[in-house]
Amino acid sequence: MDSQKKRHVGVEVEFIGLPVRTVAEQVVAVLGGRLDVRTDYEIQVKGTQLGDCVVEVDFALLKRLGQARAEAAQEPGAIDQWSEEMLAALARQVTPCEIVTAPIAFDQVVELDDLMIALRQAGARGTDDALMYAFGVHFNPEVTGLEVADILPTMQAFAVLHDWLLIRMHIDPVRRIVPFIRPWPAEYVEQILATDYRPNITTLIDDYLAHNPTRNRALDLLPLFAHIDAERVHAAVGDDKTKPRPTYHYRLANCRIGDPQWRLSDEWQQWLLIESLAQDRDKLATLSDAYRQILGRVTGDWFADWPSRVEQLMEH
Repeated sequence: MDSQKKRHVGVEVEFIGLPVRTVAEQVVAVLGGRLDVRTDYEIQVKGTQLGDCVVEVDFALLKRLGQARAEAAQEPGAIDQWSEEMLAALARQVTPCEIVTAPIAFDQVVELDDLMIALRQAGARGTDDALMYAFGVHFNPEVTGLEVADILPTMQAFAVLHDWLLIRMHIDPVRRIVPFIRPWPAEYVEQILATDYRPNITTLIDDYLAHNPTRNRALDLLPLFAHIDAERVHAAVGDDKTKPRPTYHYRLANCRIGDPQWRLSDEWQQWLLIESLAQDRDKLATLSDAYRQILGRVTGDWFADWPSRVEQLMEH
């Protein structure tokens, strides 16, 4: 990738409390554009100041019912309508609504803050608003290139900062328990941080797949590796939900949209810290060496002083 090219990031925001139509109308009110209603559960907002985006309910069965009804171009029977309404009511209680943006420039992420405020004022609720809510924000930043030298430092930076970020970002305890944002296994982290780890791109992909054959990772590299070698990834994972794209899929951030103090752009800044560390090879080497020593301990409180050590190094 041209180093002078402006990079882009796709943003996905999960929350609850509002119908899809209301969310889409808030997008238009804040960012402009027009509604393209595909079904009651999936609406595209075209021509906003940040490009097109999709608002949908994250409930595949409900979306299929809505699609079938739209294609039939007729109202459902009484029983079918009752069943669909019951599913829709259930979805509003437990299943998140999602906003998925088109790729936007890195410096445009802050423009989504006003939309989050408008949604909160309209009734949107996020991770902190109920014990069972485990909603997140996903960022899909475009990679700087497709070579090992482009990708591995970012992986290493994420690995050494992960535990610090859990504390710094106040990651919700429920989100830590559910499988969606599991960390990379410790033995894999040790492998990629080893000073003699110098894989080619095929080895890098194979090693990742051997330890992470799932989308449920705080930093999910399946979309990126599928973009590079789709056949290899599909053979290891067999998951047709993985969409190949030249991006990292960073899933760690909470969606605390119900909190008046929360800003989506603050969550984005945490990813930028990872990228900053990846570019500072001396600091990355220092932190990697220290983290390997922690992982190698067999007794004691492994991570007691780790956050403060990271804080000191990152401040400099």
